[in-house]
Amino acid sequence: MATKNQDRLVAIHENRLNQKSGKYRDNLDRGQVFEWDEDGKPLRMIDTDTDISEQKQLQDQLRQAQEMEAVGQLTGDIAHDFNNILGLILGNLDLFKDKISGDEEVSKRVVTINEATRRAANLVKQLMGFSHPQATDIVLSNINRVTLNMDNLIKRSITPR
Repeated sequence: MATKNQDRLVAIHENRLNQKSGKYRDNLDRGQVFEWDEDGKPLRMIDTDTDISEQKQLQDQLRQAQEMEAVGQLTGDIAHDFNNILGLILGNLDLFKDKISGDEEVSKRVVTINEATRRAANLVKQLMGFSHPQATDIVLSNINRVTLNMDNLIKRSITPR
């Protein structure tokens, strides 16, 4: 990039230099002509070189972190939607089990579907953990006690049908 600045040519250029060690260095060159001959050709200029390798590396790390964050967000959104679908499947399987209590062949298939759906739900839970890493505390619970404490809520929300 070059611009005229009060009859002075200012040039800024980024390049990549191969050093004797074999490593590359990102470089920012800035130059400014301060003396011209009668024909307008540059006679004298000042030039500076700045090593911007660390800045470039930090920019790359930031871009990569932003990409990973976007992937995590997308994964979480998809996992959340998929988890809702699995919840519907599991709920309908529970209702369906009551209807087919006499047919052993169909009951086995429903159990197999139920197990596969629960494995899928566990996988979704892992994906959601990847997308939203959080410290989680595992707490042992007595499911019977939890269910009894929810008795009033369940009675109000589930009809005999």
